[in-house]
Amino acid sequence: MSSLKGRLVQRLREHPVLYKKLRLIWRRITQGPQSLKGMIRQRLKGLPTVFFVQIGSNDGNHGDPISGFIRRERRFSGIFVEPVPEIFKRLKLSYGPDPRFVYENVLIGSSTEPVNFYYVSERAKQELGDAVPYWYDQLGSFDKQHIAKHLDGLLVPYIIEARLPSVPLPTLLARNAVQHIDLLHIDTEGYDYEVLTQFDFDRYRPAVVLYEHKHLTPELRSKAQALLKAYGYVLRPRVDDTLALQPR
Repeated sequence: MSSLKGRLVQRLREHPVLYKKLRLIWRRITQGPQSLKGMIRQRLKGLPTVFFVQIGSNDGNHGDPISGFIRRERRFSGIFVEPVPEIFKRLKLSYGPDPRFVYENVLIGSSTEPVNFYYVSERAKQELGDAVPYWYDQLGSFDKQHIAKHLDGLLVPYIIEARLPSVPLPTLLARNAVQHIDLLHIDTEGYDYEVLTQFDFDRYRPAVVLYEHKHLTPELRSKAQALLKAYGYVLRPRVDDTLALQPR
């Protein structure tokens, strides 16, 4: 929890009646039947097990719409994919050495050759404090300018360029002997369409696909939607993400 959010919650807790009402309203918004989480829950309802593949996992704590399901429900198992070494370490600490999970410290790319990748150093939060929002470390990208354009360039001195291991998505799934996928979650800061094009929908056809469209160009956003519709998905666009549901 960010320090600003923490202070706000603390102030609200000084007014128990108001705090209780606001919590109820927030839960209805974020977990109600028409919310993102509510629709995911409804589509996966009744499945005895749920296998997920999450590409761009970050640390499993901030801004993750499926982490609550994974933590609360033992029927969830799957693969976390996170390329940034520092964040990957936090991810593994967050979920722990549970046999339900596989951790992959790689990028999803077009080949097995290492590629240049840009992300924000943890020093940014240490040195700038509350001037840096909690999502500062979720901006990792193949494009340095994707990071530089945020916060009026505040993060530029903290951008790290690293040569990171890369693997095509089919290769990653094959080496983990994945036979079935129920939930595919993609959050790759503008690379989401490329990841979708690597996915074998004919073979897997997951019940739920969630990807971030926020950083896609209008053309790529349309292509992503067309690709999923071609496989029979019903789309439920949100503000930043698109939820695609396979009819039962």
